[in-house]
This record gives sequence, structure tokens and C-alpha cells, in this order.
Amino acid sequence: MDMIWWDAESFNGKGSRSEYASEEPNLGPENKMPIPCGGCENQSYCATNATDCQAFREWSEKGKYQEIDNKGRETIGLRLKAI
Repeated sequence: MDMIWWDAESFNGKGSRSEYASEEPNLGPENKMPIPCGGCENQSYCATNATDCQAFREWSEKGKYQEIDNKGRETIGLRLKAI
């Protein structure tokens, strides 16, 4: 029978696999609003050219976005930037 050993040093000092069960992965913020790309006319353009708009960047970072910016413009499809 082959012996299998556990190297605690390579796992930051944790001695057994069961110690990892309590850790929850960080999956980013909880989205409070639906994805802004749903009804956007630039959705296929962004997917093809690897761009995103101000609303998508805010939604990705914070889980929500402002629908209207300070200047009264709609943020969905505004300020497209390459990813």
C-alpha cells in the first residue's frame, strides 16, 4: 500500500483537509440589479469587439449601477472602452 502524506507547509500551515471546509470563496459583490446588457443595442458589438460600458463596469464592481449619470445621460452603452 502506498502512503500518502500531507504537507502542511505547502498549505500555509493548515494540517488537514477539513480545515478548508469552513472557508468560503469570494465570488465578488452580490448583484442588486440585473445585468445592464440585457436590452442594450450594443450588446453584440461589445461581445464581438471586447468592450464594456460605464454601467457594466459599475455593475461588475459594485453589483449595481446608476441608470442616469450626473449630466442626465443614460449610462447603459455610454463610454465604451476596450476590456
